[in-house]
Amino acid sequence: MNSNNKKKFKQFLEIAKELNRHKIIPILYGSLGVSQLVEVRDVDDIDILISDKWLTNDNNNIEKLKNIMYKIDYKQDPVFPHEFFKGKNFVGFSPINDTERELKLKINKTKITKINGIKFRELSAEKHLEFYKNSIHFAENNISIIQKKIKKKQDKIKKLKELIKK
Repeated sequence: MNSNNKKKFKQFLEIAKELNRHKIIPILYGSLGVSQLVEVRDVDDIDILISDKWLTNDNNNIEKLKNIMYKIDYKQDPVFPHEFFKGKNFVGFSPINDTERELKLKINKTKITKINGIKFRELSAEKHLEFYKNSIHFAENNISIIQKKIKKKQDKIKKLKELIKK
């Protein structure tokens, strides 16, 4: 693992430790999760899956998550409330339920890792592969939709230019 990814993993452990204090066992996924299995380029951010309840306003849970992150000097992104930053370091939280459905994942069957007393779960190589295949499929569908919208807008621009020239 390269030095940038080691640094990101150390930051993840800091976050996981604080989450553990609140009885939350996070799931590491995304590029940093993959970097635990194979060598990848520099990881940009830290992606974490947690229980959906922490990402809602029910019982003020999103506020509680914000306070947990504030304790370790992360600030909430004002536009994306499930994302936090500390300097140039970004952390994104996603709900477990969406990923469970998407990957047909049983959270209680994911591997629990313990490092220096810090607990977190990890996805298998197979589940990471499934996740990335789904991501590409989703992106390809969105690209197609965006291309159609661009084409329609280009047609409107062309017709407006023609009208203005008259």
